[in-house]
Amino acid sequence: MAITVAGLLVLTGQPGHPPGTASAAPDGLTPLGTPAPLPKPATLTAPLPVALQIPAIGVRTRLTRLGLTRQGTLQVPSSPSAAGWYTGSPRPGEIGSSIIAGHIDSYLGPGVFYRLRELHPGNRIYVRQADGRLAVFQVTGGASVPEGALPHGRGCTARYPMPSCT
Repeated sequence: MAITVAGLLVLTGQPGHPPGTASAAPDGLTPLGTPAPLPKPATLTAPLPVALQIPAIGVRTRLTRLGLTRQGTLQVPSSPSAAGWYTGSPRPGEIGSSIIAGHIDSYLGPGVFYRLRELHPGNRIYVRQADGRLAVFQVTGGASVPEGALPHGRGCTARYPMPSCT
């Protein structure tokens, strides 16, 4: 039996926008696109999240949809190289905390969030929405919490680095 460590990104509150529009960085890792407008109080839903980019740690992945297992625990993506958005949380770009989960490590090698601990305040996180726009977040801090301390109480088998983003 292989043990897999999973990591979470918790994108909290309203997404922030860097000055101007998102444009490609010289390293080519920052995605191109028009930042999505901040949600209005009457807005019920943001478009579905379809991809995630975190240039500071080299993450570029599609997003799958995740739910709960039969045991009531958070699903983790089936592939270590992909991340997923937990459909029981607000969509990135809506008010509230969105949960994106991915593997840190597996028997196959490093997972999509292997370098998650290297994020620092000020790093940007980009979530591509189904309409092509970007929800842009800025890391404000991070934390590791023990198994069982997450919402719904149970889940993966190890610690959860969770950058707090606004």
